[in-house]
Amino acid sequence: GETRLDYGRPEVRQYILDTVRLWLKDCCLDGLRVDSTIYLRNVKGNNDDPDNDLPDGWQLLQRITDLSRKLNPSVLLIAEDVACNDYIVKSVGEGGAGFMSQWEVTFPSVLRNALDAINDNDRNLTEVCQALTHGYSGDAFKRVVYSDSHDSASNGGARLSEQISPGNPTDLFARRRSLLASCIVLTAPGLPMLFQGQEFLQGGSLNDWQELKWD
Repeated sequence: GETRLDYGRPEVRQYILDTVRLWLKDCCLDGLRVDSTIYLRNVKGNNDDPDNDLPDGWQLLQRITDLSRKLNPSVLLIAEDVACNDYIVKSVGEGGAGFMSQWEVTFPSVLRNALDAINDNDRNLTEVCQALTHGYSGDAFKRVVYSDSHDSASNGGARLSEQISPGNPTDLFARRRSLLASCIVLTAPGLPMLFQGQEFLQGGSLNDWQELKWD
């Protein structure tokens, strides 16, 4: 059966909007990241799929961003949409969802493929160039760029340093490649995001019960 919330019900919308108000007003957060917005706006999580679009879900996204800005005009609003849809970061007045920025979900896989290659002939620099130059409405800050995340480092995956050098993520080879990935992220057009532990080459995979090795 369908387990998605009914975004068309006033009490459901109000509950979600009250939660937004709680985080921004009562808890004094300066931003929100909304997870999997593509499933809020489409039944099957597809892009450009009008037959399965959820107009009530799209309207809810617009109301979330509109309310957030009323509560805090400088609020940081980020969507994890996974579809690179321009309208996610267009204003509500333009028919968009009104988010400030969205995750550039293809960015980490492109970096991983390039940095994990041993031989230069196996490295697709055209793909890297395309990832660096892609954007939305000519505004570099409408996308969040990163080389690692909770998605790529868990669910059967591993952190970038671990993928580069399995079992020995702190060796020189892994350090060099991981440092290069961080340099690209921090200098590429976009909002850079560092994954927890990335700055000191935490290895292995991400899980909820293993603490970071701060030493």
